[in-house]
Amino acid sequence: MIGGPLRSIALGAALLGAAACAQVRAPDSGVDPANQPITDTPRLLTTANDQAPSGALARSLPGLMGDPVTTQVGGRVPVDPTIYPWSAVGRLDFAGAESCTGTLIGPRSVLTTAYCIPQGIVGGTLSAGTITFTTGLTQSLAHPDDESFVTRAYGRQVILAPGFRETRDYLGSTVRNFQDNWALVILDEAPPVAPITWESLTPAEIAAMTPVGTVALVGYGPGHNHILSGDFNCRLAGTGGETGLTLQACDARVGDGGSPLLMENDRGEWRVLMALGGPGTSGELPGSPVRPNINGAGQVYEVDQPWYTF
Repeated sequence: MIGGPLRSIALGAALLGAAACAQVRAPDSGVDPANQPITDTPRLLTTANDQAPSGALARSLPGLMGDPVTTQVGGRVPVDPTIYPWSAVGRLDFAGAESCTGTLIGPRSVLTTAYCIPQGIVGGTLSAGTITFTTGLTQSLAHPDDESFVTRAYGRQVILAPGFRETRDYLGSTVRNFQDNWALVILDEAPPVAPITWESLTPAEIAAMTPVGTVALVGYGPGHNHILSGDFNCRLAGTGGETGLTLQACDARVGDGGSPLLMENDRGEWRVLMALGGPGTSGELPGSPVRPNINGAGQVYEVDQPWYTF
């Protein structure tokens, strides 16, 4: 059932291929996201009457470090990575490779894009330090060596979406590969950070999230990969015709791979909609839905290996 004024946003690193943005609000004060139970698919609200001016939708969000219009990093707004929900968005570092963004969607499960995973490290037990997940990461622009973080954990195993073909060739990728362009990094221990539950959208809900401001893209991307920043004027751009891929129209840059598209529902609960699945450029980029690969309760993931609890 969809109806009423939309109050949701999306952070763009999700596995859907399109995103939209509508007016958002901060979670109710006193709500401890770590103690919130996993619920069924939340009711999304329509955005028909919520055409917010540029930057206006983000002014009430927690943890924005400056005015969303005038204070920008690479065209985006810096956010405080120690405040929920941004605290669940971290940087994934791979030994000998570039970094990506990942989102904690369970106690030890980090969602990212499969393209971020270097070839040859999928499956089995990883060597210590092969993958590092850091939350609360900040760096001073004036003093680049002044870096701090809240917590750091290490990847124990990588699970690629079934059907994903390991390749570095974006242009040669098949539609199926984009549909399966997601991965889970299983950490060696649970960080003391509240995760964000994943969410899957119906076609009707995607259509309701096409106005600017309904979703937001947040990640360690454009030019400053020590600073978490977000685009709060995003939107979903529908689906990719026969491909079924969801499209997003956010300020996505090189380095934004794996960044989440987030939304806040009418109950003040934050959800990950998708992980940015296409090359890091602006425009309508493809991604892939999560639901076909995760059961309806969103708690257990099954592969041709043991079961993993989020």
